[in-house]
Formats: sequence, C-alpha cells, structure tokens
Amino acid sequence: MVYLVMSVLAVVWIIMMWCVVVHVFMRGWGPHIRSRKTAKVEVRAQIKTKHGRKEYCYATQREEYVHKVLVFECEDGIERDYAVPDRVWDVSMEGDKGVLTYKGELFVDFNSGSAQEDLDAMFARLTRR
Repeated sequence: MVYLVMSVLAVVWIIMMWCVVVHVFMRGWGPHIRSRKTAKVEVRAQIKTKHGRKEYCYATQREEYVHKVLVFECEDGIERDYAVPDRVWDVSMEGDKGVLTYKGELFVDFNSGSAQEDLDAMFARLTRR
C-alpha cells in the first residue's frame, strides 16, 4: 500500500514539474516566438537617443559597449527602443531619420535616409583620433 501511495505521489510530482517547465518556457520564450512569426513592419522614424552600457574588456584593455540600445521616435507617435547590432550602432547618430523595420518586439533593420558620414570621418570618430 505504501509503495502505491509513493508511486502516485511521484507521478503527480513529475506531472506538476513538467507543467511548471512548460509554463516557464511559454512565459520566457513565448513573446520571442510570437514576434518571429509576425510580419515585418516598416515605419518612418528618427533616432531620439542612444543608450549603451559599458564594461571593461580585458582582451582589449579598455571599456567597450556591451549593450547597445537605440530609442526611435516613430511617425505613428510611438517611441520604440531596440537593442541593435554593431553595424547599426556604429553608423547611427542621434537625430538620424530613416525607415525602421521590426517584427513585433524584435529589431530587424534601420536604413537612414540622411547623408552618412564619409568613411574617414567615421574611422576618426570611432578610433578617437
């Protein structure tokens, strides 16, 4: 009898733990999965601010941005902030206007309509010369 009760409790415990695992997965990955399934949206936007968090990099022996966020002021009146890759962060400036492409909560691309800096000026700005 004791073995039967222990077996039932073990099965109930296993079922409850799997329910918790599925719930945690859906709460954590659910928004990301739903954003990946939505269609791409393009909207005219302007870069309002650039936020970044710096941390010390032991490999290069200097501080580098590890989390790069751009805040976009869109023409539909909504401010959207996205973590952006290096290729967008390095060439963007506050006030740049262009077309923001996103899928749900995920950043896809930002094509600036304003004149870009020439490569020498960008190199000088990035290397602080």
